[in-house]
Amino acid sequence: AYLSLAERDEGLGEEGRAHLTRAADQGERIRRILKQLLDYSKPPRPERVALDLAALARESVELAGTQHRYRDVDFRVEVEGELPEARGDPGMVAQVLLNLVINGADAALETGNAAAAVSLQLRPTALSARPGDDAAHVAQLRRNSGAADAVECLVADTGAGVPEDDRERIFDPFFTTKAPGEGTGLGLANARRLAEELGGRLELGPAGPSVASCGAVFRLVLPARSASDCGARTGIRS
Repeated sequence: AYLSLAERDEGLGEEGRAHLTRAADQGERIRRILKQLLDYSKPPRPERVALDLAALARESVELAGTQHRYRDVDFRVEVEGELPEARGDPGMVAQVLLNLVINGADAALETGNAAAAVSLQLRPTALSARPGDDAAHVAQLRRNSGAADAVECLVADTGAGVPEDDRERIFDPFFTTKAPGEGTGLGLANARRLAEELGGRLELGPAGPSVASCGAVFRLVLPARSASDCGARTGIRS
């Protein structure tokens, strides 16, 4: 807050303003690292309420877009079809989405490409669907279950993608491909842990023609139906 006030000083030169901008960016980076460490050390206690996933997705990209570091990233949210009602903890879901959005934005910026972008695509799916399933197979799974019993969120970026050697370790705690001091390696690990606590799952999926030219694609699947049904299926108590 004080740095923002100082930047408004009309007598501040270009060099001074640049120093303040760098200080603000570093302060935000430190805050994010500390938050990830604290979040990972706390056992989650999910609540069960109806979720508006589209609204949570939009809030996540808006929050990321307010950070100076991501001012040039194009964030997009797309909703395909009518989403079934999901139930879960809105704070935990928002945290998962924000972690994925920030991870994608960092990856997109690292390439130096001026057209850095992150897209979130939400659509109904089946809990039994897996990454790489074609649309016809997913439709058959949905017919077998009687309805879409889950919501899928694909988070895609225009970065360089995840190297094959890193795919097995991408969700490991403290594993990071970022430069020293730039990340804790806990963002994706914590996102997967929270997704599983919610009865869903988080996977690194293949790129597809329906998402942004990419880059990496992360696939978050959250169960729908009633809260009691979700608890029975996943062993999570309401």
